[in-house]
This record gives sequence, C-alpha cells and structure tokens, in this order.
Amino acid sequence: GQLFAPAPAGAQQQDTKVRRVLLISLPATSWGDVQSGDDPNLQQLFTQSAVADMITRTAGRKSSIAAGYTALGAGGRASANTLLATQAFETTEAYGDSNAGAVYRQRTGVEATGGIVHLGLEALVNENADGLYDPTIGALGDTLERARVPRAVVANGDGAQPVVDDPLQPYQRAAVNALMDSKGRVPAGSVSDDLLEPDPHAPFGLRTDNDVAYRAFSDAWQQGGVVLVEGSDLLR
Repeated sequence: GQLFAPAPAGAQQQDTKVRRVLLISLPATSWGDVQSGDDPNLQQLFTQSAVADMITRTAGRKSSIAAGYTALGAGGRASANTLLATQAFETTEAYGDSNAGAVYRQRTGVEATGGIVHLGLEALVNENADGLYDPTIGALGDTLERARVPRAVVANGDGAQPVVDDPLQPYQRAAVNALMDSKGRVPAGSVSDDLLEPDPHAPFGLRTDNDVAYRAFSDAWQQGGVVLVEGSDLLR
C-alpha cells in the first residue's frame, strides 16, 4: 500500500507550522492503480499534499501490510510474521472473559484506561530482536509522544471466517503498528468492529461503515497531530 501525507495550503512556505498530518493507507494499491484509475478525489488531494513512497519489502522475502506498518513505526527494516502482529484493540473491547485494557495490564504491567493497545507487542519485539536488523518497535510513536504530538489510528480490516479462512487471522489491525509507542499504545482513534457493517455482497460479508469511520476520523482530526486512516475494505 501507499501512504500519502497531506499538508495544509501554504505549507511550502518555510515559516508555516503544520498542526496536523493525515496518513492515508491504501492496502494492495500500487501507483499504477492510482495512475490508471478514475480517482478524482485522490487527484485533488495530491494537489495539496506531500507525496512519498516506501518500499514495504523490509526484513523478509515477502511483502506484508503488517511488516510495512511495523517498519514505518520503527523507522527501519522490521518484520511482522508473528500471528499476533495484527492484534490491536481499543481498551474497552471484549477480549476473552475480560477486556483488552485489562489483558494489556496483565501482560505488560502498564495501566491503560483508554485509547488503543497492542496485545502482540512482546511477540513483535522478540521477533525483531532475533532478526538481522533489531529495530526499535514504536520509535515513531515514542518520538511523537516526547514532542507531545497527538496521534490516532482509524482502521479495521477484520473479516476472516473461522475454519474456512484458517490460518488467516480474524483480527487485521496492523495499522496500529505504525503509530504505537514502544509500549504498544496509541492514545486515540478507533479499531473496533464498530467501524464495520454487514454487507452480503462484500468480501467476508463486511464493509467499513463510512459514517462511523468519518466520525472517528473527525474526532481525531480536531485534536491535531498525526492521524492514520486505512482504506480497510481494500485489505479485506
């Protein structure tokens, strides 16, 4: 996928301060798709955006969306082969007999009463520590946190159907890996199934509820900082 970071009008002036940055992730989309497609909204966005490209084939032979997000967050080559690489949750989401916030506290000893937490952080860190590059997972999030820059993620690519789609993981929320800090936290955004609505004609019978996703984005955008929005239907 590609990531585009729009800047406000006039950002080319050196004295302009950027208060907000939007990252749009389009999984499984190439520049060729954008150039050959009929995408007037994207083209209009590009006229007021800073556009960058990133090679997602990072620390492994195969490209994966999870590895790309993890590398972005680490600022260097990173892998994400663990089955836990995509397990991020809002703290209030049910997880087993408890909720994700409580499970996160049990696994890390860190209190998290809001925002998003990554329950597979330790597995990601251990995987990369044993690899060739040993990146700092969550380096971008740590840097933004130290600078007191807000950050949020709006993404949910869930949809695997048990048995039929094994070993595809039911949770597909690796976008969180791009902006989480080294403790696996993103302070704002939405990744729960509240973002989804049933659609019998869509892959896995689910699609993004655009109204809910827009409200989640709008809430985060008003706070400023860095907001990542994923076109998760493309991932499904």
